Amino acid sequence: MRVLYDGQIFEQQKFGGISRYFTELIRHLPSFDDFEYSLPLGNSQNMHLRELEGFSLEQIPEPLSYRQFFPKVRFPFKGPIFRWYRRRWEKTHGNKENLQAAFLAKKHDLYHPTYYAQLCDLGMCGSLSVVTVYDMIHELFPNQVPVDHTSEDKRYAVNQANHVIAISENTKQDLMRLWKVPDHKISVVHLGCGLSLPRSFENPSEQLPEKYILFVGERNGYKNFWPFWNAIAGLLKAQEDLFLVVVGKPFGMDETTRIQSFGLSGKVLQRSVSDSLLLGYYARSTCFVFPSLYEGFGLPILEAMRCGCPMALSNTSAFQEVGGEAAVYFNPSESESMQEAI
Repeated sequence: MRVLYDGQIFEQQKFGGISRYFTELIRHLPSFDDFEYSLPLGNSQNMHLRELEGFSLEQIPEPLSYRQFFPKVRFPFKGPIFRWYRRRWEKTHGNKENLQAAFLAKKHDLYHPTYYAQLCDLGMCGSLSVVTVYDMIHELFPNQVPVDHTSEDKRYAVNQANHVIAISENTKQDLMRLWKVPDHKISVVHLGCGLSLPRSFENPSEQLPEKYILFVGERNGYKNFWPFWNAIAGLLKAQEDLFLVVVGKPFGMDETTRIQSFGLSGKVLQRSVSDSLLLGYYARSTCFVFPSLYEGFGLPILEAMRCGCPMALSNTSAFQEVGGEAAVYFNPSESESMQEAI
């Protein structure tokens, strides 16, 4: 059997849960002689792919240029913004040509797109197809995500695919409830944790506090970071030896100002760390908190459990499905509930 993947997510993400998911799928494909995969991708900065043993970028044609499509059109625009748009346009059309060439070659049995923007109409490819759905955040929280075509692309992909993989029972139920996708078309396949525990944890570049609450990931919208912050600010003030460690992107100016307004700048540490260091942060923390309003699965829960880290989690969406009896749960919309669980 030969599985065809496309390069969508590997061009969008340098790091990320979805690109990690597909890298792990490729890494664990059956090792039979007649089981292979194809990934027509000419260039990628994705770090998960680069760590994949034996992977090499396939040789594919140069992307078609503006001039080849519009030989008589003059482009008077100049500057970095125009050049950026031109490169994006050429890459998109080049990727479409590459994927269509793979379909025409008919050297695969199954197509598994890595994201929802279909570069080929699945209903016209004459190929079996399966699509993975991670969550229904764009449908349930449209005001808390960027305005784009993700929801439309996702619905199209789900309708066209022969089968759908949902990463949790909660996501499956959302698909059935919101889009009336039939039960028999969806299989629930839970995620696993690809991080391996080392014999000894890598030491952070600087000493971590003895006692700290750990937050990992994005902080925008439905991730519910600021209600979480309001719930623990009193704890940080009341306990002199308690700190907050935030693993993720650096704080913006507005975020820094907000933390300073509480007089707690010295109690908050922000870090961007590798996977090997992240395990050490989990293992040493007093408590890992995941306060999101919604998650399709919640991979950090598995990471925290693998490191033996106590957890306080939201009682919404898939959290209890993943965390089971290994966590304390709270209502993410109630500050007192969150504070009590922590």
